[in-house]
Amino acid sequence: MATSDLQPDRAAAYLAEARARFSQTNYAIVTESPRLTAVLGASTSDVPRLLAAVGAVLARHVRQEHPVRSYDLDLRCPAHHWTTAAASADIRACPDCTYREHRVCANPDCREHEWPCPDHEAITTELLRGDHDE
Repeated sequence: MATSDLQPDRAAAYLAEARARFSQTNYAIVTESPRLTAVLGASTSDVPRLLAAVGAVLARHVRQEHPVRSYDLDLRCPAHHWTTAAASADIRACPDCTYREHRVCANPDCREHEWPCPDHEAITTELLRGDHDE
C-alpha cells in the first residue's frame, strides 16, 4: 500500500509542524562573515515560500470525494464485452455488467491514476522520509 494512502494527512501535518518550527526559530544570527549572514538572511525568506509551494501542490492533488466506476472489459457481460465507450449507457444499465469502484486524484491532470497519484505519492514520500532514510 502506498505511503500517502495509509495516512493522507501526514504530509499536511508535517508541513504545519515545519511552519511552526520555522516561526518559533530566532534567525537573528550574528556572524563575522558578511557572506554567511547574507545567505542565512536569504534562507529565512526562502523557507516559508518553499513550504507554501509544497503545500499548494499538495492541495491540488487530493483524493476525489466520490469513487469512479470502471466498467473494465473483464467485468462486462458477453453481450457488451467489446462494446465501445459510445454504448456506455447500455453497459451501465445492463444488470449483467459489473464494475469496480476506485478512487482517483481530484486534479484533472491525474485522473487516469489510482489514488494516490504519482505527484502526491512522490511529495509525501520525500516529506515523510526520516533522516535515517537518506
